[in-house]
Amino acid sequence: MDIGNLVSLRYRLPVAVLDTRRLQGAITVHFADGSETFTDLNSKQPEHPAAGEWFSATTAKPSTPAAGAGATAPRANGKG
Repeated sequence: MDIGNLVSLRYRLPVAVLDTRRLQGAITVHFADGSETFTDLNSKQPEHPAAGEWFSATTAKPSTPAAGAGATAPRANGKG
């Protein structure tokens, strides 16, 4: 278990831990409109967040994601 999961469980707050040295572009956090796409670390298929979920992304153009990039952030509604 990593420190992000430990903090999430302890305080019931979504936490994401990213290696910012491997990311390109600025990191943004916003409520999704449902049109965004991401690829989970354990998947090869693009997915869409539900409208209204908080979503973190970089401003870089999509390419092969670096480790930690494009991962789902814990969902504010407790799912995922």
